[in-house]
Amino acid sequence: MNDQQDWFRPPTPREHRIGGWLFIGFALFFVALFFVLAGWWFRWVICGLGVYSFIHGIRHLQDARRGDQK
Repeated sequence: MNDQQDWFRPPTPREHRIGGWLFIGFALFFVALFFVLAGWWFRWVICGLGVYSFIHGIRHLQDARRGDQK
């Protein structure tokens, strides 16, 4: 019995776009925070989170574009 397929459907292109822009927004916030926290070593970790969040957001937007073409 495979009932879990009904529970978790793949995200729609709209949901991918929403997620992508949220991650890019978080990335911009983290990069701004990097400049605000000048002189503190942990700001480099925050910058890394910003870069990762930006990359993840771009991947979501690419998935949304692929979903629109189907």
